[in-house]
Amino acid sequence: MIQTGLPLLGLRSVSAEAYRSTGGPRRPPAPPRDRQQHASDLARRLAAVEQQLATARDEALPHASGMLVTAIGPGLEDSSVNRQLRDRKTGTDVVTVREGRAIVHAPSDLAPLRAKIGAYASQNTSTGRPRFQELVARLDTIEAATIEDLSLGEIEQSIADDERIWVEVWMPGGSGISEDQRDAQGEAVAEFASIGRAEAAGRNGMCTSYRQPEHG
Repeated sequence: MIQTGLPLLGLRSVSAEAYRSTGGPRRPPAPPRDRQQHASDLARRLAAVEQQLATARDEALPHASGMLVTAIGPGLEDSSVNRQLRDRKTGTDVVTVREGRAIVHAPSDLAPLRAKIGAYASQNTSTGRPRFQELVARLDTIEAATIEDLSLGEIEQSIADDERIWVEVWMPGGSGISEDQRDAQGEAVAEFASIGRAEAAGRNGMCTSYRQPEHG
């Protein structure tokens, strides 16, 4: 039997509170879509963006590396959704994601995404759902990536023509890339830097800092 010790703790009245998860917000469900119509609309939009980027590359940026596009739709910031935009075989990858906008880099074209849109339109999973529904049904549209997308919103697309900003460009390096890729990156860096110098000499200006890919 306890003879000495602390006095009994006094308990105050309590009230019930609703449970609140400490995890991240749940992604919204994929929007209901007319499957065939949605796939057709996305396929046309994808073709238009590919043509736009190919024309821009041929006319102004001959050393541009592949294509950068922005996929837009609810829930794309969820990793289990945006990872379906990747394609290991072709090297297509997600560069960054922000609030329903996933920026995708494709080394050559957007064929992997086009194939998934086609599969969504015509193929079912073992449970009877459209293939790639969690991705394709969420896609409202696809656009050419902008400086605002790539800077995670830190540089507005509507930046004034006479405003100068510093940007730092990082590119992949290491032993995982070939010498041809290194040469192409070097040419792209030189071209990008020359654009910055030319613009700085005129009315508009963009100051550039860049890191060459490193060996090792």
